[in-house]
Amino acid sequence: KEFVEAIESLDPLKRAIFSLLIVGMSNQQIATRLGRKEATVRSYVTRILQATKCSSRTQLAVRAIGSGLE
Repeated sequence: KEFVEAIESLDPLKRAIFSLLIVGMSNQQIATRLGRKEATVRSYVTRILQATKCSSRTQLAVRAIGSGLE
């Protein structure tokens, strides 16, 4: 529940990055898709991981799928 609430509280850009992240896109792919710099995406990924208390992209994806947030 805490994980879902953390995801739901993300702003629209972080939510878009989250959605692309959990389907396996790299920071570069996400940056290209969203018209952002890779460094910006990397920073947002770090913030998303902190907000959700996940230690890796893989853990984030597993928790997202387990929570029905695919």
